[in-house]
Amino acid sequence: WGLKNTGQNEGIVGVDIKAESAWSYSSGVGVKIAVVDNDIQLDHPDLQGNLLQDFDATGGINDESNSYHHGTRCAGIIAACNNNIGVKGIAYNSKIIPIKIGFGDYYEDESVIEAFEYALNAGADIISCSWGGGSPSPAIKNVVDIVSNYGRNGLGCPIIYSSGNNNKNTINIHASLHNTIAVGAISPCGERKSPNSCDGET
Repeated sequence: WGLKNTGQNEGIVGVDIKAESAWSYSSGVGVKIAVVDNDIQLDHPDLQGNLLQDFDATGGINDESNSYHHGTRCAGIIAACNNNIGVKGIAYNSKIIPIKIGFGDYYEDESVIEAFEYALNAGADIISCSWGGGSPSPAIKNVVDIVSNYGRNGLGCPIIYSSGNNNKNTINIHASLHNTIAVGAISPCGERKSPNSCDGET
């Protein structure tokens, strides 16, 4: 429904991102998106055609709590190939730069900084960070400032952060930085997502 809401899931027709209209302008050709996450399944048949060189900012740590499912899903929402296998991504002709960090309570500031530096040097047009946690970090704020101001060959690189999943009145610490874009969820009825929204999801 998020791409095209026809009233499914008790939703309201038209409460969506107008994906079909957007595709008449662009399907993501020439755009590189760094997905900074816990890992991405590099041999996934719906992603392989759109994956660029990956980077492990953890130094090779294999944390059993750090499965690749979350990063794979995020990458798929963005750029799953238009191949009639599974889903089609919102920007299905864009390319993903897979960058692995720890996740939630498992990431270190150093990994995040390395991830952003790699994204900058790899020419990312957008950086997607669907995670939160941690404490205020001047070092992370500094690298966010650099990438958001000087990425894309000096044009500035948009950095997208998850606002959080816990229905709180505050947002994740990095999503609150002045030069990131905080993204939260709505229900199919256009409500702020909460346990009381129309889809009944908790």
